[in-house]
Amino acid sequence: GGFRPKVVNVRKGDAVRLSITSADGEHCFARDAWRIEKRVRPGQPTIVDIVPEKAGTFPFYCCLESGAAAEREHSRLVVTE
Repeated sequence: GGFRPKVVNVRKGDAVRLSITSADGEHCFARDAWRIEKRVRPGQPTIVDIVPEKAGTFPFYCCLESGAAAEREHSRLVVTE
């Protein structure tokens, strides 16, 4: 599966709350450059609060996957001015 939506669009400086859920097992939300790594367990939402300080495209992924599965898990946060 991976993350849905694959692209999350936000504005620079806006407070963003992501509520991440899993229907099929334990996963992870990770964004290395922001030092974020949160476990996502089935049946309970995981909340990630961020305030992007610069515009750009920032990948995030499931840190529990590897190989081809890891590629499917990659998504991105697109921050505009």
